Amino acid sequence: MWKTILGKLRPTQVAAAAEATTAVVVIVVIVVVVEVVVVIVVVVVEVVAVVVVVVEVVVVVVV
Repeated sequence: MWKTILGKLRPTQVAAAAEATTAVVVIVVIVVVVEVVVVIVVVVVEVVAVVVVVVEVVVVVVV
């Protein structure tokens, strides 16, 4: 199927299609990386919040 589709396209069209596909893949990879970074930041913020609460509890118990 792909051979018949690609066979009907000119080389410039094949190159344009490959370029467009590459652009889409790059955009998807960037979006996934940004999502992973956001998740990591959220986890770090949550851990810091838990540490702050633990420190507050320790201070209250000690004082």
